[in-house]
Amino acid sequence: MSASLLPAELLCGVLDCIDVSQRLRLALVSRAWARAVSECRTLSLRPTPRMAAARLSDMIARFPRLQRLSLKLRSKDEDSMNALVLLASGFEGHSTLRSLEADTTAVIDGLPRCPQLRRLVIREDFTMPIPHILTMSEDGLTVLFVRLARTLDVLDVGCPLLWAVSRFGRLRLLRPAGAAGLLDAADAGDGSAADLAGESDDEGNDEDDNDDDTIATSETESIAECTTPLTTAPIKALAMRSLHTATARDFIGGWLRRHRLPELRSLDLLCDEARIWPSQLRTFSSAAPSLERLSLAGCQLEAASIHELAEALPRTLLSLKLTSCQLALGQAASSAENPAREVVMAIVASLSSLSDLEISHCRLHFDESGTASAAASIETAHMPERDRFNPTRSSLRRLALLGFGRLMPTAGFVVQFPLHALKLDDLSPFSLETSADGHEPGQFPANADLSWGLLCRHSPDLRELDLRFTRAMVSQADKAVAQPFIQQPQTQRLIHLRKLALYAPPSVGSVHRILGTSPLLEHVRLSYVPACGEDSMPILGPVNLPSLRTLAIHSHGPASRHTVQHLAELITASAKCLHELALNATQPINLASGSDGSGSDGDDADAVVETSHGRHDSAEYIRQGPLSASIAIQTGMDPAVTFVHPSTIQQKACRLGTLFLGRLARSCPSLRTLKLAGLVIDASGPSLVRLAETIGHTETSCNWSHTLETLEMVVSSLPVPGLAELLSACLGLQRLDLCVEHVHTEFSLCVRALAGAEREPARDADSLDARRELVCIEHAGQIRRHAWWIQECRVWTPSLRQERMRSRLLRRILQSRAARSAVGIQAAPGE
Repeated sequence: MSASLLPAELLCGVLDCIDVSQRLRLALVSRAWARAVSECRTLSLRPTPRMAAARLSDMIARFPRLQRLSLKLRSKDEDSMNALVLLASGFEGHSTLRSLEADTTAVIDGLPRCPQLRRLVIREDFTMPIPHILTMSEDGLTVLFVRLARTLDVLDVGCPLLWAVSRFGRLRLLRPAGAAGLLDAADAGDGSAADLAGESDDEGNDEDDNDDDTIATSETESIAECTTPLTTAPIKALAMRSLHTATARDFIGGWLRRHRLPELRSLDLLCDEARIWPSQLRTFSSAAPSLERLSLAGCQLEAASIHELAEALPRTLLSLKLTSCQLALGQAASSAENPAREVVMAIVASLSSLSDLEISHCRLHFDESGTASAAASIETAHMPERDRFNPTRSSLRRLALLGFGRLMPTAGFVVQFPLHALKLDDLSPFSLETSADGHEPGQFPANADLSWGLLCRHSPDLRELDLRFTRAMVSQADKAVAQPFIQQPQTQRLIHLRKLALYAPPSVGSVHRILGTSPLLEHVRLSYVPACGEDSMPILGPVNLPSLRTLAIHSHGPASRHTVQHLAELITASAKCLHELALNATQPINLASGSDGSGSDGDDADAVVETSHGRHDSAEYIRQGPLSASIAIQTGMDPAVTFVHPSTIQQKACRLGTLFLGRLARSCPSLRTLKLAGLVIDASGPSLVRLAETIGHTETSCNWSHTLETLEMVVSSLPVPGLAELLSACLGLQRLDLCVEHVHTEFSLCVRALAGAEREPARDADSLDARRELVCIEHAGQIRRHAWWIQECRVWTPSLRQERMRSRLLRRILQSRAARSAVGIQAAPGE
């Protein structure tokens, strides 16, 4: 079927996925294609210095029905930043544009000429040049929060430099219906808006505690003075980023409090250690009476206790997210055995309609003054229904508690809520091995630790589960592996579980038991599974997961390859619908061999190479396979000779089994993505050849020839036998990522072939990495010429310089720790 016969709407949708430079070339094919290009609705630009010379208004004028425009940085260098600012400065608006994303505020001047704009995202970094801010025809805040606030549905702004030159309290707002002209901040009533905006002389002393207390008092008084909103805005989602204390106070008092936002459902405040008081939180309720989602990040919440904070939050919230915030527990919660439980209970008891709660890496401030018993009666006096609060009848369905550490000694209290999604970290590595408790549903033991039996008994409706355990020491891991596997009762099942993620589970047996009790799993991610050798691996049967869609397995240790392959075979035995598979087997760097790391940075990298496989002499190479013609011409070497490092033959710990890929192809016939990291395919073995035969065999049920779209794998060296046959069998492959573990480097590469005649050769690892990169680029070109249907092909090799520096750094850390232990000095916390 010819592309010219496609409907115009379908052809436009196809062209929207193509880069703008290639799209303009396609417009030269025919008039029909030119019309289709002009009808495109989406345009994404990453300007280069050459592109910046063109006018953006003339460029987007070729797309009369443009609806989505994106202006993003190509890189963080100065040339790319200047190019983006220069191109965006030529933006003069567009009559049909509905969505705009930009990394610079240079587009603000043209925004008033976008009458149909409904979504605006501007995220400007501190390092961006801002020559346009002081030369704007109209103040940037006036355009964003006065002109556009009348029409926008979504506003996401992060412009710290714009906050520094403008003030929300000085904005002239539009008068309500029935009044003409603009309204100054002083007209808000008794000057309260100006006071809230921070127009006093104490702005420069925001960091002083005395000044902050004075400002908080004035805010409380001024909020009580004027409560009548003056302007209505139809914004549905609002996000403010890079706010410090003065800017947050200026925004809440100078703009938010002077507006009525009846349709606002989502509010995000991402601050830089900004201090926010309960009076400001209560402003959210008055300004946005229908607020459902609130996200606070990087804030210092100045409530006296967690109960006061909960009372200040809007009662209409359905979702609350606190990230990297400072929370004051108060005297009652500070004396509790489980502060995390007190925080959750206080918030959920106050917000009866809350369904989603996430508290991530917040700092809890303890108050140890006075007596806890007296404080408890004072703090909870305004909450008469707290004692009658029943967690089982709450609306909470999603709960995430991250970063509490020792402040959450036990996590069994979470099963009191009727949860559908749960995410916890810093759990005991052996809590899953605990047998089921004898408590009936609805009876929760005090201070019980979280176990799999407790979850199955009290949280049978879980759909998503993410448990992150503390990584056990080597002795503890060996003890867990040595424990006999206990088959648990079949009554302990989570039949509704669809998504499971486990980080550092205690043993392979516990992973197998959990998977066996969740038959309807669709997405599974296993990280840092304890590595078990063939002698210590328990005897386990296949897992029946017929609905599995994605699977990711990672193991770390000397026997990680065997663990990953064994688990993958057990889980994929009946996963006929599996679409994505990612296997990762990593090993610790061998720091025992080699030098002590005391060598200087100027050591000859061609003489000594330190890798994750140890230390080898780069002059010890063996011959293997032919050399490509172009590389032979550039290097002046014999095309019949290649050199391979002997470590590719010595290191067999992470080699991929020959029959493993064939069995994988037969058990997962509809696989679309296959990622193999740490599992090296031996270049001297027939693994890829047999895999290509399995895929191309007509009697097998494998459909990889049509379904496989992404392939990532690691090979020991180049060339790779069987790679051409494999690519010829996978005609639907779109992306190939090939990591080469060892690249031959005994080449007398001329300097002109690398960087031109005027450049001197780099020394040490830089020169070695440049040679390796050239070889990888040549092989990537050969693959593209052979498999022309692959859209993205990458052949790369790890940097020896980075690996060398990492090895030296780790060795010095270990030496420092050993020296401190020898003299009896304890290492500093956090090191």
